[in-house]
Amino acid sequence: MFGKNAVFYLVASTITGVVAQALGADIGVVLFASLLVPPVILLAIALIRYWGWI
Repeated sequence: MFGKNAVFYLVASTITGVVAQALGADIGVVLFASLLVPPVILLAIALIRYWGWI
C-alpha cells in the first residue's frame, strides 16, 4: 500500500508544482503547494472511504 501512495504523492506533487509554476507562482508557493496538496487529497480519499461514500 505504501508504494501506491508514494507513486501517487510523487505524481501529484509534480503536477501541482508544474501547474503552480505555469500560473506564475513564486518558488516558495510552488514548494508549499506541491508539499501540501497531495496529503490533503490522500486524506480526503481516506475519509470518503471511511464514511462509505465510495
